[in-house]
Amino acid sequence: MSGVTKFLLTILIFMQLSETPLAEQRQQCVPSSCGHIHNISYPFRLKSDPKHCGREVDELSCEGDRAIFTIFPYDLYGSLNYYVQAINYDN
Repeated sequence: MSGVTKFLLTILIFMQLSETPLAEQRQQCVPSSCGHIHNISYPFRLKSDPKHCGREVDELSCEGDRAIFTIFPYDLYGSLNYYVQAINYDN
């Protein structure tokens, strides 16, 4: 086996092993709700949800029963807020 093949195989094994605990933790996550948006689950999460229940880049805030998705939350020139109308997990 070449060095490149061994390296790629090692990375694949590492990725699989590191993903297993996260997948197990995600199974323990209860879907969230915000206003009329129900069943908020991985890859999304509310800011109040545990960190392992979704990706930080897909984090939603819930203000006044409205789910808000923020783009560029740490941008010096301001962020862009979008009100979430629905989440379709099929696409």
